[in-house]
Amino acid sequence: MKLLGIILSSIFTNCIFSLCACADVLYSQNFDDALLNRPISESDPDPKINDWTKPEKSGLAWTRGDDKAIGGTPEWLGWSFVTTNFWIKVSQDQERSKVFASSTKNVIAVADSDEAEDGGATPEDGFNTFLRTPPIDLKSCDLSELKIGFDSSFRKQENEEAHVRFFFDNREPVIFEIPDQGTKLTPILISYNDLNKAPTKASKLVIEFAHIKADNNWWWAIDNLVVSCGKNKPSNSAPKIIAQQAGPSSGKTGDSYDFLFKVSDPENDSVQISSDWGDGSYSTSEFDSAKNAFALNHIWKRPGDYPIRLRAVDKNGSISEWVTIQSVKVTGEPIIKIVTPPYLQNASTDRIVIMTESSDLADLMVAYSKGDSLDKTVPMVSVHSGGGTYFHRALISGLEPGTHYHYQIRSIKGTPYSKVSHFDTAPDSEVDFKFSVWSDSQGHNRGAWSANPLEPTISMMKHMVNSGVAFGLTSGDLAEDGASYDDTRRFYLDRVAYYLGTSVPWYAAWGNHDASDPKASLRLASDMPSRFRAGYSPGHGSFTFTYSNCFYVCIDHISQNVDISSGWLEKQLSSPKAVNARFRFVAIHVPPFCERWIDGSAFLRNELVPLLEKYNVNFCFSGHTHEYERGELNHVHYVLSGGGAWLDHGEPIIRDWEHMIVGGAHDVKGGWAKESSPGVLGKPKPIIGGLFNQYSLVTIKDKNLVLESIGFNADGSEIGVLDRVEVNNKLGPYKNDNGLNDLKRANGSESDKEANKP
Repeated sequence: MKLLGIILSSIFTNCIFSLCACADVLYSQNFDDALLNRPISESDPDPKINDWTKPEKSGLAWTRGDDKAIGGTPEWLGWSFVTTNFWIKVSQDQERSKVFASSTKNVIAVADSDEAEDGGATPEDGFNTFLRTPPIDLKSCDLSELKIGFDSSFRKQENEEAHVRFFFDNREPVIFEIPDQGTKLTPILISYNDLNKAPTKASKLVIEFAHIKADNNWWWAIDNLVVSCGKNKPSNSAPKIIAQQAGPSSGKTGDSYDFLFKVSDPENDSVQISSDWGDGSYSTSEFDSAKNAFALNHIWKRPGDYPIRLRAVDKNGSISEWVTIQSVKVTGEPIIKIVTPPYLQNASTDRIVIMTESSDLADLMVAYSKGDSLDKTVPMVSVHSGGGTYFHRALISGLEPGTHYHYQIRSIKGTPYSKVSHFDTAPDSEVDFKFSVWSDSQGHNRGAWSANPLEPTISMMKHMVNSGVAFGLTSGDLAEDGASYDDTRRFYLDRVAYYLGTSVPWYAAWGNHDASDPKASLRLASDMPSRFRAGYSPGHGSFTFTYSNCFYVCIDHISQNVDISSGWLEKQLSSPKAVNARFRFVAIHVPPFCERWIDGSAFLRNELVPLLEKYNVNFCFSGHTHEYERGELNHVHYVLSGGGAWLDHGEPIIRDWEHMIVGGAHDVKGGWAKESSPGVLGKPKPIIGGLFNQYSLVTIKDKNLVLESIGFNADGSEIGVLDRVEVNNKLGPYKNDNGLNDLKRANGSESDKEANKP
């Protein structure tokens, strides 16, 4: 019974709220009977459990007032009814568990401006939200005996306020202010004498919980509301459900079916009904006279046998029991929408992973072949995304190296859900190829191009594909918060997966923003070679891969210290595949050497750099700082390709490393432009350090390599090559016609210091 029993027994010993004879309860609500749904954009910690709803959809007859809740996360734009488990986990706790124990059963009412802001900016004092009880009947109540109690947690940070407002017969509200309660759950008792200017008589009372003037602050949470008034308990019975056939008993997926439900109410109060359709979804009607039939309709998306249950609540908040009305047998194919088109992951000479995202759960498969027959199939494995959708993946093995394949996403019965697409397996010999390197495409451009906040990242991804890269390589930070489905959707799936991954795969050295939980949305949306490493998963852990006799190491930020210090990395770099490779690359999010914002990482300089030098690693790719930097020390080239989204214009130069010669403390020659007014690109201004949007295009031919930093303006328009470095410089003619052009020396020099190209 949550804390109500504790409150009643140990705090209010004189029966202020009691269910005993010394006072009658006019109204009580602990929210546990709220009809919950899955979240809209938040990552769902328990996908099989419904854990959130809006008050007006709860079936409890509670409503919201004239909200002004500005923010970016739909679940928290105003008061919400949530399980304590959901609230604590999606917020990463932040001391919420000090207030409520985590439970999938206990439901509370929460106004949380801190969580509302996480998906987007909340202006100053932009969070004002109001939660209202149903009307409470006071006709037989002596108002001098009126008492209201509830459990409260108002964690104040700045000037935000928490008010309990009492509307007696639609009069101007009487306001009771709640003080800061920190992280302690506090029982609140409000008596009639505490309410200044309250009327002496009234027939109805609506209680409003107003959380106002919040600005990305903390929260106000309430539970266990009890309203009592002397011994004169008004008589109000719950509505009654009339159990009779309300609609068809069979149907097909995707078709809409109408149902007509009937109820009665002893007091002839207006009534609201809620239907449980048996597939995890609910519908709630508007309030209407109990004498009228209630019409609701529903579409089932998956075949099965579905029982329909009904519940009703009257305008005074009295709730009936659930009653089973009938069942419906649904046949047909699952109805789904492909939310993210099929994208490529984890390719090698003999295997590849195909992933996609659907709106609803369905049994899918990949049909594929070298030609057009698509006569081979592999089933897809599904997992909840944490945002109300499902990720699907299929590992296709037994493929031929260097081969072009066709594929399509289909249902198990063969219904196509995508167009026919293509992929290529990795070659098993040394061929000429390109790959792209970028980092920190984690967010929007922060006003540098307001016409499309997701530029220039989208244009950069398109440019990679048009440049003919075989794959992408990223040093991480691919969403502002990898645990947020909303961030994963906007910054990862809608950009990297859609514009790059539908054509070629990519490999990620995860960053600090990419979440540490293997079940986070960003990690679940990915499939890397870490799937083959014991104790790790497709989206979690460091890994290695080879492509055309080039060796790559991607180090996960959350395990970098262990992977480097335990000997795992050295074992990889000393392996025959690494030793005999044409080139060796290591991608790690935080750079060993950096000049802007940080000087790099002392740990990596002490532990990683000696291994890079010992095992002749050619390039160490990093990010973390949102800019471009490059240098060379003891034959290892250090490249920061952190210009994937917004730039670190406000960060100072910390150190000028002697060997870091491009970007950072050294201005790259050229200009970068952002908007001068909405939708208008301003004139390019000289680049400061390496503060321009870019990715690195690496071209490998025989034993020769060229790295070019491709610059972009904030609107996505291409600037061109702003830096260039070559390794093994004698580039001969190509032996095959694969679309690559012969590359000329930058400035005709073999020196890194002279390869900075205007």
